[in-house]
Amino acid sequence: MPNRLVYSLPLRVLVEDIGERALKYGKKAGVTLSIHHGKHFEDPLFRRDLIVTTIDQTVGAYACTPLSFSLKHGAIPAGAVATSFLVFDEIQLFVPELGLQAALVLAKHSLETGFPFVIMSATLSRKFVDRFCDEVSSMGQIELIEAKEEEIPSRLNRKVKLVYKKEKLKPEDIENAFLRHSEKIIVICNTVGRAQELFKSLRVNDKILLHSRFLESDRRVLETKVKKIFGKNGKGKGVLVTTQIIEAGIDLSAPLILSEIAPADSLVQRAGRCARWGGEGEFWIYEVEKERPYLKDLIEKTRKELEDLQGEILTWDVEKVFVEKALENLIEEKWLSIDARANVIAILSEASFTGDRNLASRAVRDEFQSEISLHRDPNSLGKDILRLERIKVPFWLFKHWAEKYQFQIWEVGERNIIDDKMEIRWQAFPIADPEELLPFKYYIVSPEQLGYSEELGLLPGESGKDFPLREASELWSFGEFEYKEESWFSHAKRIEEQGKRLLEASSFELSKLAKALGMTKKKLENLILIIMKLHDLGKLNKRWQEKAGWNGHVPLAHSEKKGIKFPPHATISAYAISKWAYENYKSKKIFEALILAIAHHHSLRSFEYPKYEFIEEWEKILKESNIESAIIKTIYSKASGSHLPKRMPEFNNVLVYRMYVFISRLIKFADWMAVGGEDALVCFEEWYANV
Repeated sequence: MPNRLVYSLPLRVLVEDIGERALKYGKKAGVTLSIHHGKHFEDPLFRRDLIVTTIDQTVGAYACTPLSFSLKHGAIPAGAVATSFLVFDEIQLFVPELGLQAALVLAKHSLETGFPFVIMSATLSRKFVDRFCDEVSSMGQIELIEAKEEEIPSRLNRKVKLVYKKEKLKPEDIENAFLRHSEKIIVICNTVGRAQELFKSLRVNDKILLHSRFLESDRRVLETKVKKIFGKNGKGKGVLVTTQIIEAGIDLSAPLILSEIAPADSLVQRAGRCARWGGEGEFWIYEVEKERPYLKDLIEKTRKELEDLQGEILTWDVEKVFVEKALENLIEEKWLSIDARANVIAILSEASFTGDRNLASRAVRDEFQSEISLHRDPNSLGKDILRLERIKVPFWLFKHWAEKYQFQIWEVGERNIIDDKMEIRWQAFPIADPEELLPFKYYIVSPEQLGYSEELGLLPGESGKDFPLREASELWSFGEFEYKEESWFSHAKRIEEQGKRLLEASSFELSKLAKALGMTKKKLENLILIIMKLHDLGKLNKRWQEKAGWNGHVPLAHSEKKGIKFPPHATISAYAISKWAYENYKSKKIFEALILAIAHHHSLRSFEYPKYEFIEEWEKILKESNIESAIIKTIYSKASGSHLPKRMPEFNNVLVYRMYVFISRLIKFADWMAVGGEDALVCFEEWYANV
């Protein structure tokens, strides 16, 4: 098995819930684990044994366009995802034309290069499963594992009756049910606004509202309260009013569930919260005035099938038939759509080429979102502007609010990025017109017309207070390390030592990639070591050495000089070895992977190199570093300046792309460890979390 498992889920709340449960088992098994999503990223380098994350983070990382990490070093998490055991869970909640297709693209790429993956769901259509298995059967071995209801102890004693009410859910329905039928009720609404409306009208003391528009700190408090009542072995009584955020994965249960009508697969997931650990329960389904956020025809088909299920006990067989019939056309048109898959590949290809996070997000979800904070004077915060708490809101809804309530809005954007120092400065720019708003951006709104309540969440049309700042950590400079003067030869030797350690720990990955390339594992190891040793070849440029303070005898790899703007060296290194890479690895079609992995070891997507000429002793230095004469003879020691043939490898050229990100990750790790020692990667993660 690979060294790492990346476990992808559709929702942050599932990531937190399953991550916390996995952590308990991981500690006993000696497995390191991280929880990774937009508001909780413990592991930006994707180094832990098990990474529980959202599908958005996995897909963005794989496309070298990480959503919660520096774009400059985007190949690092890409190299991790490309060589991990990938698990896609609850995929029925992935958007069929986007997130689902993106997961299938990654799965197929893994199969093509020999890496394992798992796709999991309680409500997957058999038609979809069979079609996908047929599609990829020629690429490798696929195993279909079906759980049987009688094998699950909690399902043996479980009897949940479906009751279709055919009327709109009213507060008094909840109150009467709470008094007469059950002391624990979960009410599931289709929208946050509807959940807030019902909750405010509900005349019950023991009530909790839980949805996606709470601040992270408040949401955690609410989730703790919910689990104490509705979790396994929970005690007490109460009514939980919530949304589709609890449809999957979360360990909650009640003997009575009241739900607004939703697509068949969503209803089955909601019913799964009823008598979850056995016993008897009832699942009541109510009508809605508007089908949004779901498609009208999907609700109509579900409604038709519900007529035949009135009073039925929901066994797995009943649920499967219900989903198959209600979603039949959707499965054919969207889940199995060749056009949808091609569209996602095109989006991810462009995202990997441009580094556009908006594109990476668009490959996963069709509901564009914006992040928003509340503050009256954001520019007064200075460098703390990014520490404001924030909430995600559907973009169309945020724009509607902005037009209706005429908010004062600022967009938060980068002012400057200074190459290797990674000093990022941010500012709030005023938005004059709601038409200027764009999805996937971070906005700050003055709280005169947008309020917030710890009990209700975000409240449009009401006045409120500024959001609090997240707890401050002491910010310290990383700048990729405080460099000490070091010779080129010494650094190359250290890189080789660290490279061997990294390769030794990557045995499975090397075996699979070598097999896909048709070469021996040992030959691939030697090739990667050569690339590592030559990654700083461009520093033998006379101009670079002069800037570093070279004494004319021993060329340097690092200098203690401060405030020096060095000429680019990574792209020079790449061009200098391009002839050797082309002549020796054209047949393997990976010469681009080798060249670009070197070109991008400081900044992803760099491809221009300036005029250069190596120092006179360059050949001697390479010989002393045990670089073969055959390689040295092919090196371009000078050039007038131009650009590399490509900026990025093609995303869908799977073997080349995966080789590129794998080598890029190893080069960067070896480089940091050679300079900063064993703690270098930990230091980077701490620095990045603080910044």
